[in-house]
Parts: sequence; structure tokens; C-alpha cells
Amino acid sequence: VLNTENLKPLLHDKLEFLDIRFCKNIRDDAIKLVQQICPNLRELYLSGCENLVFPASSQQLKFEKLVVLEA
Repeated sequence: VLNTENLKPLLHDKLEFLDIRFCKNIRDDAIKLVQQICPNLRELYLSGCENLVFPASSQQLKFEKLVVLEA
């Protein structure tokens, strides 16, 4: 059920950990939003998010403080 619209109210600039594994409605726009709103994110878990694409031609996402990425 989680998608970009209902994820947005949960995001904030102090967020350091986000686990959205196996959320089938999460798409690339949601991750771009996380990047914009959560500059202090240290851990991001995305495995099983089958609708994430991020083609090689797209602009790469940059999470300056990210230490753990599970995709």
C-alpha cells in the first residue's frame, strides 16, 4: 500500500534509517523524494521493491551520508 504520496508525510530531515523492503508500489519518484527530504539518511533498505527501475541514463541519486544500501 505504501507509495510516494503516503510515504511523503513520514519523511523529514532528521531521518537516518528507512526500511521500505517489499513495497511493491514504491517507484523511482519516491526515492528521489527521499533524497530531497532526508539529507541525513544513513541506512536505506529497498530490496523487493520490484517497481524501482533507475535506468543508467537517469541522473544518479546522491545520499551524502548513506552508509548502508540494500537494494
